[in-house]
Amino acid sequence: MSHTTSSTRRAAAQRLLLSVDSLWPDAPQVTVDAKAERLARCGNPFTLSAPDGTYRIYAASGEFLLLAQVTDGTAVTIKSFFEVS
Repeated sequence: MSHTTSSTRRAAAQRLLLSVDSLWPDAPQVTVDAKAERLARCGNPFTLSAPDGTYRIYAASGEFLLLAQVTDGTAVTIKSFFEVS
């Protein structure tokens, strides 16, 4: 198979894939600051000024980090999606 055909097939396959955060379209998107990101990446709760509910949490870089449940201004991880190195 030629390089061009392989690249074309790869590009076609990529168009079929959905980003994982698209699975929760009704969960609002929130970008957190560096402190909250650090806490979240370590699995700790963090303060989030948002009404109670489920949120998609993003780093300032735009990376989707996790799905969180917010209760009384505290966000707790439901499921994280970032790579651990």
